[in-house]
Amino acid sequence: MEIQVKDIAKSYGGLKAVDRITFDINRGEVYGIIGPNGAGKTTLMEIMLGLRRQDGGTVTIQGLDSARDHKKLVYRVGAQLQESELPANIKVREAVKLQAALFGVRTDIESRLREFNLEEKAGAYCSKLSGGQKQRLFILLSVIHNPDIVFFDELSTGLDPVSRQEIWNYVGELRKQGKTIIVSTHYMQEAEEICDRVMLVNEGKIVDIGTACELKEKLPFHRVLEFECIGEEEEILQDLQQACGFCGAEKLSPKRYRVFITDQFSIDRFLEAQKEAVAGVQSRQSSFEDYFYYKVKMKG
Repeated sequence: MEIQVKDIAKSYGGLKAVDRITFDINRGEVYGIIGPNGAGKTTLMEIMLGLRRQDGGTVTIQGLDSARDHKKLVYRVGAQLQESELPANIKVREAVKLQAALFGVRTDIESRLREFNLEEKAGAYCSKLSGGQKQRLFILLSVIHNPDIVFFDELSTGLDPVSRQEIWNYVGELRKQGKTIIVSTHYMQEAEEICDRVMLVNEGKIVDIGTACELKEKLPFHRVLEFECIGEEEEILQDLQQACGFCGAEKLSPKRYRVFITDQFSIDRFLEAQKEAVAGVQSRQSSFEDYFYYKVKMKG
C-alpha cells in the first residue's frame, strides 16, 4: 500500500473540515478526490502532504509519517497546489532551473521544456503565460525531482477544453511511468477520464469510494428528462409522480424541470399525455455528473 490515511480529522473552530476520514491508495494508482467547493478536499491533501497539521489520525506514505517524516518525504513527493504562484519577474527557464537547484538534481532544462511544450516560452515571464501554459509549468516543477507520488489540487480548473486535454495527457504519461497520482477535482469528466478510483467527500466526510462506473451504477435512475412547462405545473408533476419509474424531479428555472427516471418510465406515454403541456423536451442517459449531483445536492 502506497498511502494509508486513518481517522484524519481537522476542525476550524466549530467547523469540521475533515471528519475522521480513512482510506488507502495503491502504488501506481490515479486516485481522484471529488466533492463540491468547501468539501474538505484541499485541507485533506495539505494534511497528506504534511503542510497542515491534523487534529487527529495518521497519514502514512511509503511507510513514513507525513507529519513527522516530512523532510524525508519532500524528495519522494511532488505537488501542484491550488494556489500555486511564482514571482512575477521570474522567467520560465529560470523557474525550472531554480526548482531543480532546490532539489539538488541535474536535468536537461531545454529537454524538459520541450517535453511540456514550453520551449517557445522559455524566456517569457511566468506572469505572462496563459492558464494552460502556467499549469504545464507547475506540473513540470512538481515532477522535476522525479518523485514517486504526485499531488494535483484542482488540476484543470479554469482551463479551456484543449488545454485540459493536454494536461490529462501529461497525467497519462506520468501514470505510464508508474507514479502514484492523487487528483482533487470538481470536474466529473476529469475524474471519469483519468482516475482509476474516485472518493467522493462532502462536508468533510467520505460519501463513497469506487471506480466511476461502479459509483454511477449505484444511481437509482437510468435516464434524465428535461422539459419546459407550458401547462399547469401541478398537474404535470402529479402525472409524473404517479408514473412507474419516476425517481425524483428538480426545478431548474421558473418553468423548466429535470426529472430522474428508470427504464420502466415510458417517455412516449408521458409526452402523449402531456403533449399540450410541455415543450423543449430533452432525454439522455444518466452520467457520472448526475451521480455527483444526486449524491451531493439531492441526498445531502
